[in-house]
Amino acid sequence: MFFIYKEFEFSHQKLIEIASKGGKMKRKTIFFVSIGAGLLVVALLLYFFHFQSPSRQVLAQVNGEKITVEEFRQEISKVEDPLGQMYREEPQPFLEEIIVKKLLLQEAKKEGISPAVKTYKDKEKDAQSSEEFLISELMKKKFSTPPSVTKEEINNFYAMFKTQMGGKPLDQVSPAIEQLIREGKQQEQVRAYVGELRSKGKIEIDQIRLQKIAAKPPESNTEEEF
Repeated sequence: MFFIYKEFEFSHQKLIEIASKGGKMKRKTIFFVSIGAGLLVVALLLYFFHFQSPSRQVLAQVNGEKITVEEFRQEISKVEDPLGQMYREEPQPFLEEIIVKKLLLQEAKKEGISPAVKTYKDKEKDAQSSEEFLISELMKKKFSTPPSVTKEEINNFYAMFKTQMGGKPLDQVSPAIEQLIREGKQQEQVRAYVGELRSKGKIEIDQIRLQKIAAKPPESNTEEEF
């Protein structure tokens, strides 16, 4: 910015010198040229201080909803190190998490899910942010019925991992196996649902800007330390 200012100061001074020496350029021309130079400086200042602000720099768009550099930095500041530092060095995976969060919140809005009305007595709701509550309610609505688990699936799982279970009889570990299989199926359903939302959504990522905000890994980060 100092360079821009000095350039303007130099140009303005040259115009004054020309006018004082009685050159051919008319005062009116000098006046308009001076105004033009001033407007150029104002435009450059506006560009650097307004459009180059992190709150204005768009990192990605999710169905038209913007994710700015400032929002990305605010979200990543909530992640504790060393994971936070890893995300700063390689921001793509964390940006994907924000994109998925945006998709789920947009879907919750489409489903007509409203934020919880908090009261001072409601400690459970206070523990959740409004966004967490909306996503949680969306998941409950979409996956209200737990996936079924057959006896054959339990038997196959037991046969495969019998050694890891310390040789315990099937009837003793069957409830735990059933719960594990059910949770695995639920996770698969959620992954498929999120994948469907992402494939249908309009996702735009500014890869150049994403690379620019990536932090350089510290010199002490050797492969062994990593």
